[in-house]
Amino acid sequence: MNDAPAKPTALARWLPLAAPLLILLAALCYYGSYLQFWFNPHDEGGTAAFTAMRLLAGEAPVRDVELGYNVGWFFPVVALFKVTGVNFLVMRAYFFALSTITALLGWTLVRRLTRNDWLALGGGLALVAFPGSQFKNYNPLLCVANMLCVVNAALAFGASAANVWRRLALGGVVLGITLLIRIDLGYLFTLLWVGFGVLLWFDRGLQWRTGFFAPVVVIGIAAAVQAPAFVAAKAGGYSKEFAAQYSTWANYLDSQARAVVGSKAAPTSAKATASPASKADRTTLPRMSWAAAGKAPDKRVLVVLTYAPPLLYALLLAWTAASVGGAIARRSFTPDQPATLILLMLIGSMAAFPQFFFFRPDRPHLSEFMPGYIVATASAVALLAGRARWIIGGLLAVQIGLFGWYALDHYSAGTIAARWDIKKNKRQLFTGANGVRVWVHKDKDYPELEGVRRAVVEHSKPGDWLVCYPYQPGYNLMTDRPTYERHIYQDNATAPRGWARGAIARLEEKKPAVVVIDNRAINKVEASRFSAWAAPVYEHLRAHYQPCGTFDTIEVFARDGAPNP
Repeated sequence: MNDAPAKPTALARWLPLAAPLLILLAALCYYGSYLQFWFNPHDEGGTAAFTAMRLLAGEAPVRDVELGYNVGWFFPVVALFKVTGVNFLVMRAYFFALSTITALLGWTLVRRLTRNDWLALGGGLALVAFPGSQFKNYNPLLCVANMLCVVNAALAFGASAANVWRRLALGGVVLGITLLIRIDLGYLFTLLWVGFGVLLWFDRGLQWRTGFFAPVVVIGIAAAVQAPAFVAAKAGGYSKEFAAQYSTWANYLDSQARAVVGSKAAPTSAKATASPASKADRTTLPRMSWAAAGKAPDKRVLVVLTYAPPLLYALLLAWTAASVGGAIARRSFTPDQPATLILLMLIGSMAAFPQFFFFRPDRPHLSEFMPGYIVATASAVALLAGRARWIIGGLLAVQIGLFGWYALDHYSAGTIAARWDIKKNKRQLFTGANGVRVWVHKDKDYPELEGVRRAVVEHSKPGDWLVCYPYQPGYNLMTDRPTYERHIYQDNATAPRGWARGAIARLEEKKPAVVVIDNRAINKVEASRFSAWAAPVYEHLRAHYQPCGTFDTIEVFARDGAPNP
């Protein structure tokens, strides 16, 4: 009898080499097909481009411009604009490039874990198709990159010591870059590395020093990666503000965790920290309930997609915890066991979950959570054995199918829906400043964009202040008008006590030529309309400015009622 293993087919031999090229080609074709479609003045694209414009103009990050994230989110865009000039479409291409890297890393992660080339290719292509909310593509990238580093480190044990420490060092570099882009995600992945170090203590084949020094090395290198940014901050005169971000984010995460854990029931909304004397309604965006969804299919799907991940996490974590616990009890634990790898991936993919589930349970944040979730859960199912694989795999397949339908039907999920949903006979080219040259829906989007653009340029000149409340940085970008506001986002949940009084004082001091108000219920409750939570500012504008255009919920006010000649 011939027991020699069967020779791999030609396709099997070439697939590992062809897969990354196929993913790259798919990304180029897919993203290129809708690069020039859609413009949302209320999203992160305006934030990234407009903030980069301000930094290019000499304003100091953190001190003069509240970044929301860290400097690593914006400095690459600043560098890009130094070469190309401020160009919205160039920046969009950069963020799509980040999604392409995420897909390639996802392919690598699935392949190393499962040794299944077809599943890895499918995972990589899925991440191409579902890149996450446009201009927040850093988040899936950081999630997958850190997961890959932790898994690589776990797989290295049993190999040479030099290989282990090299992978730990790489993990530290990636963690450091993560902190420079999003401090909150960096802290969450720091906890993952600490947990990984704790697990190493239970490997009887390792010395106790390994479990202690592994996270120390990673965290130490991550801290060292912050040094160049701190030196730049010191040279730029904003080192105090730059350093303060790290403690501010730590305190914020601590307060939010306490609020979630302290709740007696799962909250339908999160509450921002406020002074006890404040009477303001601080309700943030609530999670969609089945009753609120009504009969709308997409809203019902959002409800399912909101609560399905916790269910699947519970099932997989229960299995992995039992498996890892059993291995520890039997004194046979090793970090490269399938259950350990699944546990590390699942916890890593959860880094983007709190932002979606507890704080902004909407379509954009769901879409940026899903890439890491897809990679982690698909790999976990592939490593399961027996009936559990089919049961949990079936649940995951249904969930991914629903998400695919949902994401491919909505622009804000960052997919080709931006092109598909704008039929050829409904497209109109909108042209603004700074490379904003995009196809939009001629009935739904064009009247608002062109109306606001025209009102701003007719009632101001280049260099005049344009102030937009509560959050429309895209209008500043497309009209090439600056703002004096340090914070470009405020709502009923984030505005500090006394904000309205300060805003009125700045209006009187700076005398902006145009003010744009978006009076929609930004958090889906009436209290989140600007005219409700910032009523004094709204009434001040109505008393001292002239209305010069209303477009759905957008109201434009001009200091000089007469348009420019």
